[in-house]
Amino acid sequence: MNGQQFYGYGAPVRPAPVRKPGTIMSGIMFTVAMLAIIVLQVGLGVVLAMLAGLYVGAQMAATGQTSFDEEYLTQLIAERVEQLASSPAIVWTAQAGLYLLMLLGVYLIARRFNYGKLLSDEPGTPKFTVRTVFKGLLLGACMFCGFLWINAVYATVLDAMGYSNEFDIPSLTDPGNIAGALIGVVLFPAFIEEIVYRGVILRGLKPLGAVRAAFISAGMFALMHMNWGQLLNAFMAGLFFALVVIKTGNVKLAVFAHLANNLIAVIIQMLSDNFFTTEAELEQLLMSNPVISGAFIGVLLAGTAGLVLFIVNLFRSPNAGGWTDKPVNPQEQFNTAMQSFDPFDTQASLYPPLQAQTQPPVLWRGLLYALPGAMVFVIMLLVDLANFGPPA
Repeated sequence: MNGQQFYGYGAPVRPAPVRKPGTIMSGIMFTVAMLAIIVLQVGLGVVLAMLAGLYVGAQMAATGQTSFDEEYLTQLIAERVEQLASSPAIVWTAQAGLYLLMLLGVYLIARRFNYGKLLSDEPGTPKFTVRTVFKGLLLGACMFCGFLWINAVYATVLDAMGYSNEFDIPSLTDPGNIAGALIGVVLFPAFIEEIVYRGVILRGLKPLGAVRAAFISAGMFALMHMNWGQLLNAFMAGLFFALVVIKTGNVKLAVFAHLANNLIAVIIQMLSDNFFTTEAELEQLLMSNPVISGAFIGVLLAGTAGLVLFIVNLFRSPNAGGWTDKPVNPQEQFNTAMQSFDPFDTQASLYPPLQAQTQPPVLWRGLLYALPGAMVFVIMLLVDLANFGPPA
């Protein structure tokens, strides 16, 4: 038969075509992304502890010290681990390793389940052009300006509650750190996070309807950051990127918007690190100089207005790529597939009607696979409670 499969009347049937992500795939992907973070953190901690132990042991051997106090030795190793963990080389290597590990997991699962391109656009989406790049970058800049107001209020609330966790990246005063930030904070997160959370997870939730899919995927995106300080901003960003993909069908537009948003944050820190001793000096300059402060507020207002106009335009536009506002009814999906299925068509495949027929009646069932990832988040969020101190 030359490897061909036959069904009825001797008509050859092609192998099952590339499958589309489903709710089960979304749940698995989320758990894989969360476990990748834990695996890297635990693995990095073990490696740093081993290196610190070797360093302290070599120091003791060099000084001829044969006896030691166990508590003092533990303190020396802990201090060395802290020094290594704050090293820019370690920070950037760990950041890049995290995203590469996440991408590897996504690729292996997608290959195992015969899924298509992870960064493909929805059918009917306009062809990718340079205009898409500029539109995405401009959109990301407007998003940064619009979200800054809400993030400022949220940060003030956390400060009042005594939250003291900082997310500053290593000082961007040398080319090595700048290159590390561009790769580990701008490039990798924009592409890999969009592949995972909008390219696979959001699309896998499509049967739940556009609104539910957007909020669930945004919640998963926020949980991935595993701390209170980034929770609100990550949720808003995830919701916005989901809206972009649902309304335009263009995942690449979300990629470049994500890239621009992160790039602006890196540029601001780079300017602050190179021209100001502390953030307080930068804030004082903005407040004391009317021209600079006026220009700064004007840019923020213009960016916010652009973001609002874009969102309003998106809501007025129809959904792209077959997105519906209501959940898909499995029985209706099966009936539609069967109506268009012709068993006498030599180019037909049995896969679409069989896929619809075997789809679980409860579409939420696939999200059970996300529970392990959610448990990881709860644990990490409880750990992050240690950063809350007495109210400021």
